[in-house]
Amino acid sequence: MQRKTTFTLLLLLSLVLIVTLGSASASLADPGQPTANLNPDQAKAGYLGSVVCQGCHSDIHASWLQTLHPWKVRPKAEADIVGQFPVEMDGVTYTLDDVDWVIGAHPKWKQRYIHIGDDGVWHILPIQWNIATQEWVPYSHDGDYRDGCAGCHTTGYNVETKQWIEPGVACESCHGPGQAHLAGGFLGQPGDRAIYAKSDPEVCGSCHTRGKTKDGQWSWPEGYVPGGNVHLDDIYDVTTSAAKWWFDNPDDATDPYHAKSHHQQYPEWKASRHSSALENIRNLPFTQDSCLQCHSQDYRDDPTNVTKETAEFGITCQTCHATH
Repeated sequence: MQRKTTFTLLLLLSLVLIVTLGSASASLADPGQPTANLNPDQAKAGYLGSVVCQGCHSDIHASWLQTLHPWKVRPKAEADIVGQFPVEMDGVTYTLDDVDWVIGAHPKWKQRYIHIGDDGVWHILPIQWNIATQEWVPYSHDGDYRDGCAGCHTTGYNVETKQWIEPGVACESCHGPGQAHLAGGFLGQPGDRAIYAKSDPEVCGSCHTRGKTKDGQWSWPEGYVPGGNVHLDDIYDVTTSAAKWWFDNPDDATDPYHAKSHHQQYPEWKASRHSSALENIRNLPFTQDSCLQCHSQDYRDDPTNVTKETAEFGITCQTCHATH
């Protein structure tokens, strides 16, 4: 009887999985629509979309919605537009009719606006609303928004099709594609729960940095997937131009990095002693596992199973910043 009950339960859970995935893929959309789910190429890559993650992780999903990540870019209908339209800039008047998508849909510091032109190019309008001063300022950006920004502003971006799983920084931006995890979690396949949940600073660094891929083509580390075999240093060169991005001289080891602009947190962290906190004490003769409470984030996450020999990370982004 117990074996029959277990089989029935697994069958029901499998049906739930099928229905959930079917619902998620039934409303396929391109980036021009407010909904965002899987296209066939992205489904093959193993993506699900945050609506599926919500089914089991509703508390985390709800807290994630309170952060800035999901609202990094959203269609106009889903945005809290704070800029006072209409506005005239350099002799041109812009109205809400010129806005199709919003960068910073629930803004904290600033808000920018995207217009999809007749040429199909996603133009960032040359205007920015500053929250602190409550005023418009000029903003300059050349080229298609999708070629310069979407790799970090969206989840599961495909550079060939210029499509994404969903707008904003969602679950699979930081944890990797979730299909294998969902299958392992629901269908009871031991070891087949391929989701990345480590306090790895590279995950944050894949967007909170400035630089170019080694071929000079992309301003984000195209090809990096959390938990994959490709690391940031393999494909990406961090910008160290003192004149443009740094107050101090990054070429002088005695002169610490201090960023001039936003999303440079990863290179700042790499230049700090926090990034080397683990290595600095690992081989000292007096080091005990308990020292890792202050020197290793993965020990803080799992002190029962992590030791000074097995710890991977020092003081990382997650040590100080809540990610959900």
